Amino acid sequence: SFNRYTPDDSTQKVETTNEVNTNPEYLTTGDLKGVHTVNQFGGEVGYLKGPLCLQAEWIESFAALYNGALPNRDLYRFNGFHVTASLFLKGGRREYSSNGTRFSTIKIERDPETGKVKGAWEAGLRLSHIDLSEAGQFVNKATNLTAGLNWYINSTSRVMANYVHTFFNEGLRTNTLQFRVQVSF
Repeated sequence: SFNRYTPDDSTQKVETTNEVNTNPEYLTTGDLKGVHTVNQFGGEVGYLKGPLCLQAEWIESFAALYNGALPNRDLYRFNGFHVTASLFLKGGRREYSSNGTRFSTIKIERDPETGKVKGAWEAGLRLSHIDLSEAGQFVNKATNLTAGLNWYINSTSRVMANYVHTFFNEGLRTNTLQFRVQVSF
């Protein structure tokens, strides 16, 4: 995919929280002045076979500067990606919706005798990385390793447990253990 835009007031800012969405924004470019155009390129792929699901996404962003906005620089380059693998251990599956070009909601198996939903267990691993180093901030790169376990009560409710280990540049690290309950309607 491709996206091109001109930022308001010639100012661009890229920032993100960690993967468990807690504040503050761990990585930020700060306000980049003198930006006339931002070009973003990206792509995603997915693979589904039985209980196994693989997904990956990549994005590259170029912020072009007005001539002379900064000495010795005509653009900033930022990028990020993630690779995710999940496996249903028992009782569920994903499907691919070709008309919506996305993975469907989880399909939960029913007990053949009672017709009741049995629930499902899914294990997952994720590797993600973002690089904002060209902006010159102290903390400017992060790599996350995530291991998770989901229990789907039914197709609209789940309990999630995630462990996230984050490596930042400069040798900084964080560890997060997160538990969540999600209900969609």
